[in-house]
Amino acid sequence: MDMHLYRRKRLQTLIDDQFKGDRRRFCDASGLSESRLAQLLSGSYREGKGFGEKAARTLEMTLQLPTLYFDLGAATNPTDLSTLRGGTMEMGQREGDFPFLTTDQFTTESCHIEIWPAKGSCGGGASNIDSSPKGHLVKETAFFKKRGLNPSDAFALYADGNSMANFIVDGDLVIFNKAKTEPVSGEIFAIEHPDGLRVKRLRRKINGMWILENDSPDKQKYPDEEISQENSKMLKIRGQFVFRQGG
Repeated sequence: MDMHLYRRKRLQTLIDDQFKGDRRRFCDASGLSESRLAQLLSGSYREGKGFGEKAARTLEMTLQLPTLYFDLGAATNPTDLSTLRGGTMEMGQREGDFPFLTTDQFTTESCHIEIWPAKGSCGGGASNIDSSPKGHLVKETAFFKKRGLNPSDAFALYADGNSMANFIVDGDLVIFNKAKTEPVSGEIFAIEHPDGLRVKRLRRKINGMWILENDSPDKQKYPDEEISQENSKMLKIRGQFVFRQGG
């Protein structure tokens, strides 16, 4: 079976059933751009192989769908479908027993994180922040309690580039705490730079100067940036790193 084709059909059915075919509403809820959604639904993008394992699992997590939601019905062994978010699937249960969680159906067991439309540069390109979120990422309350994070202080954005590739790779969805804006040496931050939004590790030198440090070992391609005390005034820390997941 062509799993990519099967996932595309499952995704289109989800959009039709839950959003009355409105792709823009789906993008607002999922945090996907309309161009990225078009790629997932395309039978020609990457020769029809554009809806891969990573994309399916990430979208299920974002929408708080059961794990393997987009693969349900394609597996020949029922035990392949046994692992679900929050529990196991019993024989006789149907996929419809696990409803899609929309932004107006959040419960006390889950909260949502705003996804900023800007991309955090992990390479050197520029991306500016827009104050209006493009969507929401759903996380269970245990996620916030474990990290001591107030849901209202959380925001997410997509990483752009591979300068942090030892830890954060291009396309990852990265969560930050906007309540933590004091620089800490060795920690990763979302930093508003004159050239755009950067996701970098801060490192303080003995002389007190700060370095925007890349986690990539290729320092020729991704050199660290030394910030003088004078130029540091041009930088604004937007939040400290909390969590990353595949985009």
